[in-house]
Amino acid sequence: MSVRNLEKWYYIEMANILWKYLRAGQLTASQVQEALTFLEGYPLWVFSNVPLMREAVNLGIAYNLTAYDGSYVALAKRLDAPLLTLDRKLFEALATSSLAVFWFDDFPIP
Repeated sequence: MSVRNLEKWYYIEMANILWKYLRAGQLTASQVQEALTFLEGYPLWVFSNVPLMREAVNLGIAYNLTAYDGSYVALAKRLDAPLLTLDRKLFEALATSSLAVFWFDDFPIP
């Protein structure tokens, strides 16, 4: 299993998404707990967002992004990696940029 590179807010964002699905009745509490257990055991490299904050803000200014979204873009740039997203607003904001941004479902899996 390969290791994935992530910005450190990833875990809280995933927990928030699961909480929203629970609140909407799309997941049970048991399913949320199971997903959290999976996330805790998945091999991830987590990067500090401190070195990313200045670039995150600059990207936010350039593309009208939140600093949170900008931090993911900054990390992808720093790692020279594509950014995969299911965030329509983020995807559209970067569509005309030179950044390697892909809609998650359209990204070719090697």
